[in-house]
Amino acid sequence: MLPLKVVFLWHQHQPDYRMDDVFLMPWTRLHGIKDYFDLPEILYEFPNIKQTVNMVPSLSKQLYEYYTEKYKDRIQILTQINAELLSVNEKNEILNTFFRCQVENMILPYYRFKELYEKSFDRERAINEWKSQDWLDLQVWYN
Repeated sequence: MLPLKVVFLWHQHQPDYRMDDVFLMPWTRLHGIKDYFDLPEILYEFPNIKQTVNMVPSLSKQLYEYYTEKYKDRIQILTQINAELLSVNEKNEILNTFFRCQVENMILPYYRFKELYEKSFDRERAINEWKSQDWLDLQVWYN
């Protein structure tokens, strides 16, 4: 029997999320801090397997722009606002965006994140009654 030849091609891509002077979506940054390093790192465990990692230019450029702090994404901007100073509009934006993730795997397993998620269903109450610590916890948990 002839040996089977397999090619491993890891394609790393992200669309260009920049508009004007901000990244509209945080995915490049979030994947950058949790995924893009892991793949090359794990390849060290398999030195005899030949693999190719393809990184598209838009991804490389965005990672560099985050690194040099040329641009920030909207989530990053909202996260960096002191929780005590959040405006009503910023709180609404946080409630609209900081739960955009796979709820079953990324929110429900974590007691505090789940608690904030469930409390956020009553938006008016969240806006008016949440303490600064609640907003700070959400800023941290989402990231």
